[in-house]
Amino acid sequence: MKEELLFCGKCIDGGRWVIGFHVAITKGAWLSPAQNAHNITEFKELENGEIILTEMHEVHAESVGRCTGLHDKNGTLIFEGHVLSDMVGDKAKVFYKQSQCAFMAEYVECGNPEKMQGAFRIGKQCTGIEVIGHTYDGII
Repeated sequence: MKEELLFCGKCIDGGRWVIGFHVAITKGAWLSPAQNAHNITEFKELENGEIILTEMHEVHAESVGRCTGLHDKNGTLIFEGHVLSDMVGDKAKVFYKQSQCAFMAEYVECGNPEKMQGAFRIGKQCTGIEVIGHTYDGII
């Protein structure tokens, strides 16, 4: 399964975070569970590579984030909206910058004022970075 195709979102009922495929249902669409609803459909990948959709959850639209395809130092997938902590405990939020065609991070809390000077591209160099939460949960 290509991780870059995944999204995360926080369920409206229960507040659980789910990972899967994102489906946005717009006002007036047929079979819509709610107007302008955002859903994440969880899945199970079988040994033969076949994917079975298991459960659909309505999520808060503001919580939906694309997967970067990258992992933190613990192997956790990194999504848009995640808050990262670097090796010295400084915090940065993850977002996608269209003009750069890249996932970026921007420091929001840190002890070094020079780090606050702008966003930086995140990539395979995530070895010392750890996901500590999501901006939607008010962690920063």
